[in-house]
Amino acid sequence: MLAGSVKAPSRLNPVDDFRASQARQRIVLAAMQDQGLITEREARQARRVRVREGRADLPVGSYFADWISAETKRAFDAAYGEVRVQTTLDSALQARAQRAVRRAVAGARGRGVTQGALIAMRTDGRVVAMVGGLDYQESQFNRATQAKRQPGSAFKLFVYLAALRRGYTPDSAVLDAPVQVGDWTPENHEGRYAGRPVPLRDAFARSSNVAAVRLSEQVGRGAVIRAARDLGVRSEIPNNPTIALGTSQMSLIELTSAYAAVAAGASPVTPRGLLAEPTYGPFGGPPRPRPLNARERDALLVLLREVVTRGTGTGASLRAPVYGKTGTSQDYRDAWFIGFVGDLVVGVWVGNDDNSPMRRVTGGSVPAQIFRDFAGFAAARQDFRESARPEPSEETLDLEAIEPEPLDIPEIEAEPGEVEPLDLPPDAPPAPDVAPEELAVPPAEPEPLAAS
Repeated sequence: MLAGSVKAPSRLNPVDDFRASQARQRIVLAAMQDQGLITEREARQARRVRVREGRADLPVGSYFADWISAETKRAFDAAYGEVRVQTTLDSALQARAQRAVRRAVAGARGRGVTQGALIAMRTDGRVVAMVGGLDYQESQFNRATQAKRQPGSAFKLFVYLAALRRGYTPDSAVLDAPVQVGDWTPENHEGRYAGRPVPLRDAFARSSNVAAVRLSEQVGRGAVIRAARDLGVRSEIPNNPTIALGTSQMSLIELTSAYAAVAAGASPVTPRGLLAEPTYGPFGGPPRPRPLNARERDALLVLLREVVTRGTGTGASLRAPVYGKTGTSQDYRDAWFIGFVGDLVVGVWVGNDDNSPMRRVTGGSVPAQIFRDFAGFAAARQDFRESARPEPSEETLDLEAIEPEPLDIPEIEAEPGEVEPLDLPPDAPPAPDVAPEELAVPPAEPEPLAAS
């Protein structure tokens, strides 16, 4: 059978097409018998060959297999003879991820959604599920690793980390009111503002655009870019005022890895598809993770938890504590939810390959639903490991009585009221001089919030 497959190894592979391989085997055996190399009895016995089972779950011909091909090649090049490579893929989680993405996108087609992607990894970088699109056979382009899109407000993680490094806390105040930076006037979603200073935790939970711009200008865009770099982002980030609202492009796997660093408490987290432990060092290996500042990380966890408990990401909530951030790019072209529960970090993106706008699809709607479907399944497994995290404030969020609409699961109809789509000029302006009174209020105790 193996000798017969030499003529067309791919087409006559007994693992992929046993019948074709068996038919070719009979031709080879008949020729060997005619030449007197084997007897008729030996030919009959040879026809009874069977392919052993146990390789059905190998990720052959998939987004994950394509992604790890370089890693696998290095493993083969480093050894001789038979080489066994164990991957990090979890077949049950992979099946659930594919189902969650396909189901949600199918339910949202009426809202202009045609594609989706998901990547799930452990906090040490082991990728356990990867969905690069709805159908690998139709399109091998991996939207989880190859596509670069605007992350919208999911980028605000880096803005707030830069602020925390300057001494801000989740209870420090920032003005949530219209602001002008040069010729650019960013706006909150639907033009809603508190009109006064609010705690950072509230501005982050409701994803206030003007608060993020103020913070970015106050601490300096260079500090924001450094924060992104420190968490592992390597994509180009232009130094202009709009970066606070996530206008620079990056991949889903890149952004998810940055959030994984917060979950792990160390950065960078390098995604990998092979089970073998990576070799750290300057000679081709990934950089060794370094611990994050404990105070800054704890503050980020509080902010990320607020998003899910009472902000734009309530649709992603589970029984286990979930930490995450929504993101929606300009004109609803991209919608994201990046979050983690226990040691599982999940990134979700939905949109269209032609970059056409969706119909009011935000990160708190379809992506949050996909996260909840997938992460809820993972959290119910016996191997789920829940980690203790700082809990959010018990205070009631009040940005001029803006209340998030509940997400209807599994139907995708309710809007969570995300404060994210961007209102940007065609060309982002250069960095101008901004009056101090237009920027964030220095770290201080916030004014008491009005009861809702």
